[in-house]
Amino acid sequence: MHASPDTRAKAAGLGTGIRIALGVVSLALAYASLSATLATVISKSLPEKAVQIWPFDGRINNALVLGSAVTANSGPLTQNSSYAVAALMADPTTARAASAIGLRHEVQGDRAGALKAFQYGAKLSSRELQTHLWAINYASERGDIDTVLTHYDRALRTARDAPSLLFPVLANALRDPVVRERLARMAGPAPWRRDFVVYAAQKAPQAESTIAFFAEAPRRGMAIETDVKDTLVATTFGKGMRALAWRYFRSNHPDARPNRSFDPQFSRAGSASTPFDWQIPEEALADTRFDRVSDGTRLAFDTTQSFRGPILRQITALTPGRFRIEARHNLSAEAAPGLEWVLTCYPNGTPLGRAAVSSTTAVFAVPSTCPFQTLSLQTALLANTQGISGTFDKIEILPLAGS
Repeated sequence: MHASPDTRAKAAGLGTGIRIALGVVSLALAYASLSATLATVISKSLPEKAVQIWPFDGRINNALVLGSAVTANSGPLTQNSSYAVAALMADPTTARAASAIGLRHEVQGDRAGALKAFQYGAKLSSRELQTHLWAINYASERGDIDTVLTHYDRALRTARDAPSLLFPVLANALRDPVVRERLARMAGPAPWRRDFVVYAAQKAPQAESTIAFFAEAPRRGMAIETDVKDTLVATTFGKGMRALAWRYFRSNHPDARPNRSFDPQFSRAGSASTPFDWQIPEEALADTRFDRVSDGTRLAFDTTQSFRGPILRQITALTPGRFRIEARHNLSAEAAPGLEWVLTCYPNGTPLGRAAVSSTTAVFAVPSTCPFQTLSLQTALLANTQGISGTFDKIEILPLAGS
């Protein structure tokens, strides 16, 4: 548990807030799990006491009580620690009892006693979560970021409950460059890597930092799958950070340009979930699907009745200017007059233009006050028709020549 001078020097930039996130939070989690741990420890040697100690579930709620009310001489802690001593005497190989005793020494201010108890527990088992939580706090106080992350890794590899406790802490700590660098190098081969990056992408408590981590990780040996990157784009966009989401999306897709729509031939459609990909709206009343064919992907739709509503949608980030829509399709006789393009400003829905799909002269103007837009392909309400059908091989917004 000793840090090298080099490790300490590199960790010097670790902010106080990050230390609290990585260390003290972990110690609080150790306190939170004390009662549950003791109930398990003494269930064999003192079964009549187990229910008294842990008659309910809900570790984090209990943490609020323990974290604010427990003292070195408080009744519950002293009594529970006595049970742990009895359990350890009955079975000297009980690692959970050792960690419980270590926690009592910790809250009494006896760091030497805590260290001795936890070191003994670590020798008994490398799978004891409380031992790793205490070691995380101990190392973070000393600025030893490598040891901190080593115990995160061991806890996440061996303890079933560790991800739900530690992933939120790690995700918040990504705002520190030192943590991002060390974590990427350590987690590359880790079995919990995929679960963590999915969590970070879905929650993104620090979106800019998560994006930085995802961008830096591959250079440090940690893979970030395309679907995880797409999830982070969607999460960031959903948090209202649309410009940041668009920049990150473009960094992953060089063919995404601000003067035209993305993926005109639906190569990602149906398998990607970002707002900048083609999406079939949930409210679509048509039978709409993407079919994989020999020469690419085709959008197919079929309606059994006449209605007005969207059947395809994409959010765009067009620069101010005038645009046209180019499409390649095969439509039934009724479909040509029954389909229209609708461009609106996102998210307020201000109309920017509407035109029949059959029109070859339609022009859409995007003002500077509208950085994001929604392009929809939708059906028009028609009389004397039972429905329309057809296919599209290509849909693309392009800048108007000379604009």
